[in-house]
Amino acid sequence: MKKKVLFIYVLILTIGLTAFIYQMMYLDDSLQKTVSEWSGKEFLLADETKNQLRFQIEGDSINLSEFIVISYLDSTTCTSCRIKAFKEVMDRMQKDTDKRIRSLLIIDSKTLNDINYAIQQYEFNYPYIIDSNENLSKINGIPKDDKIRTFLVDSTFHVILIGNPILNTKIYDLFKNKIKG
Repeated sequence: MKKKVLFIYVLILTIGLTAFIYQMMYLDDSLQKTVSEWSGKEFLLADETKNQLRFQIEGDSINLSEFIVISYLDSTTCTSCRIKAFKEVMDRMQKDTDKRIRSLLIIDSKTLNDINYAIQQYEFNYPYIIDSNENLSKINGIPKDDKIRTFLVDSTFHVILIGNPILNTKIYDLFKNKIKG
């Protein structure tokens, strides 16, 4: 009787483990496919937004990064926490690269009071856009996976790197090293 129960447990564990491994392989392929699709793709923004980002740091061309970090966040997680995390990563990246980095945080949220409170509370001093109708998400086809919703783009807004430097230190290092040159 104990052998039969043990066999059932081992069988369930084996099936579960196989399903998990298959899912992980699928996710990796899906992420790789998305990264490949985004490589070199132009990130679409309104022309006035692009011009603001190009000339965001007026009069200071010394140590100005030629890259722009664009991050998209939606309201599925703590918006305030994500605003704080983005600011912390951008501040650290500027310090680590010794360059002034242009950036844009695109926030998909309908709770403007929460956003305004977070912007003030964390002294968020980076440009941001409220995308409450998900227009930018739709025209760009922003991935749903938070691991691949931050983009390093060049001065022509073509994607160089994709990943989330907030969630992954290896992605942070990739962004940092590319910006440093």
